[in-house]
Amino acid sequence: MLRQKSRDLLDTIRFLPKATRRRIYLATSIAATMTTTGIYVALQTTELKRFVNHLQMYRMRMPMPVDEKLDNLLREETIKMKLDHRDRHLHLFNTFGCDIYSIGNLHLPTGAYIGVPFTFNLESIRQLKTDDIRLLGRYKTKRTRDSPVIKKLFGSLILSDDAKRFAFAHQLHLLSSSYFFIKSFNIMAMTALYMWIVPRFNRWLGLHDTRVASRLWPRRMMGALLCFFFVTSITIVSDQFLDYVYDLRCLRQTIRQNQQHVQGGREFYEKLIERNQTMFELLADRGPEFFTPNGNVKRLFGLYTTSFSTHLDLVNSYSATNNES
Repeated sequence: MLRQKSRDLLDTIRFLPKATRRRIYLATSIAATMTTTGIYVALQTTELKRFVNHLQMYRMRMPMPVDEKLDNLLREETIKMKLDHRDRHLHLFNTFGCDIYSIGNLHLPTGAYIGVPFTFNLESIRQLKTDDIRLLGRYKTKRTRDSPVIKKLFGSLILSDDAKRFAFAHQLHLLSSSYFFIKSFNIMAMTALYMWIVPRFNRWLGLHDTRVASRLWPRRMMGALLCFFFVTSITIVSDQFLDYVYDLRCLRQTIRQNQQHVQGGREFYEKLIERNQTMFELLADRGPEFFTPNGNVKRLFGLYTTSFSTHLDLVNSYSATNNES
């Protein structure tokens, strides 16, 4: 019944005047653009707390409150950067995994959250147990605590206060930048591009004639799908490019603040690379799906990799330049 009603609606639209069809398509394009952009914006603003709740560590039955010391370190960094540290504006939360990331924007009334891995709460390797390791979310390692790879992994998970300060400062620069707004604009632009390119693609293939539209409908849908995959590919590439550009830009801003961040950044990336190398070994046959032997992280189904050696080289080069001057 629903299928028949949809077909009747399409037939009704098909035989409307050309100017009316254009207005309908324009309204549909605006609605689609606002919907896709609105979902992203809502998750980063009005639905921020609900989104964060789904990322909390307790969902994996590993409850652990954020150490008060971390909040103090974050407060120190916000004071150094002259940012507002209101309770309702910026929060920390424990998340699963070993990577730090942020959500929201400090320029918005809804504020922002920084997700820290549980290892940020630790001060010593003695606090870690082999049972704490879960690979790919469910597989536990069979290595013992005395295994060289486990010792190396545990050592890479414990960070000094300087490294934690650097990580917070890096995320704070990202949260106070135009990153969120540019990402929102990217989604809006790509959706609008899709809605603009589909009718032109069908016209180029000669599929726009309404008199034979019913016969060519499967081919018109195929044209829409081809455009969808094309625009989606552009969206993913541009999104990853924005992540890369803003990541390095905020890294430069962070290490220019003081020498303490340079030292913390060096430790942070050295241990991050070391962690990835051990994970490559522990995951065995699955390791090459996510990491390279030298500690790079594979992205987009392994189509390209993120090299944290680039970040480490940037930190070291700035340190060398600063020492010479």
